[in-house]
Amino acid sequence: SNGLYDTLSGRPVFFVRGEVKNRGDKPTRAQVRAEILDGETSIRHADVWIGVAATPEDLHSIAVAEDVERLVAKLEKSAAEVMPGEQRGFLVPFYEYPPQLQEFRVRVTVLDAGKGETAAR
Repeated sequence: SNGLYDTLSGRPVFFVRGEVKNRGDKPTRAQVRAEILDGETSIRHADVWIGVAATPEDLHSIAVAEDVERLVAKLEKSAAEVMPGEQRGFLVPFYEYPPQLQEFRVRVTVLDAGKGETAAR
């Protein structure tokens, strides 16, 4: 799912959230890439590691683009392996995004740290 989240600064943050399930037979470190698409052209993307998803408080405290960068770095530090059969949530924040979001699509791709692209939606 995706949407806008109001922040303390008054400027909404666009987010994409979902869950990733390891359907393999080995633990894996995974990363999610969310892309904003104009037709088939990616106009903006962001990546997060699977681990601990950002909280509403994390999003609310974003005031400038650098806050998103710090949040993504913090989430990367908490990245954890996803065990076989385990499901983990993710949240990808965007500070910059097109003003008319309803005119665009979002593509989410899961990347295995050791294997490359594994799934797209």
